[in-house]
Amino acid sequence: MHMARFSLRIVQLNVVGSVDELKRGYEHSRRNNHGVYLFKSGARYEGAWKDGVKHGPGKFLYPDGSSYEGYFVKDNKQGYGVYEFENGDMYAGEWKTGLRHGYGVYKYKESGAKFSGFWANDKRTGKGEVLCGSYKYVGTYLDDQPTEPGKFVFLGGYEQHGHFAPVLMDPSLAAMTVDTPVEEQGSETEEGSQVSVMKWIAEKLIFPDVIDPSVDPTELAKRKATTG
Repeated sequence: MHMARFSLRIVQLNVVGSVDELKRGYEHSRRNNHGVYLFKSGARYEGAWKDGVKHGPGKFLYPDGSSYEGYFVKDNKQGYGVYEFENGDMYAGEWKTGLRHGYGVYKYKESGAKFSGFWANDKRTGKGEVLCGSYKYVGTYLDDQPTEPGKFVFLGGYEQHGHFAPVLMDPSLAAMTVDTPVEEQGSETEEGSQVSVMKWIAEKLIFPDVIDPSVDPTELAKRKATTG
């Protein structure tokens, strides 16, 4: 079997402002094939190289403890990849030029909530849903914010339809707001005395079409007529 010949050696690279080290995969004075690159900052990359840049499957470990494992194209995250954040959160999905773009799933470690849906330029955009415990929110996002009518779906098939709207609240009250698991970040107003949070505005409750022997059909019909 004919084997292609290539240069394989361990080198020490002295880069202006830093000292990095490349092990394996050094060919024709440029990084190619598979190799391990150790950065002065403490970061580490192991994976495919092409013409001196990350290109192909690989894993990048950041100094803060976060990591990315997936595909690179010309030094950028591209295609499918998994990013684990320092706080334990995780994103698994599609990337484009280093940003979350396409379909992806984001898991929040602290709350256990999970967002599944579409992203554009690193922000939730388009159809998506958040699963949090025994209920989920289904709706549409724009620029990382829930927009248009949406609904909460609870165990048993009960649905609460409504929409999110920005409201101004005192910071201490906003910290206790648990109306929605899909928007946890607030922004300070010009006065600096209040913050803007997304508040759920309920519009109607829809009961499932399930025949429960313990519920009087007439009573169920009255509930639907009242909440429909």
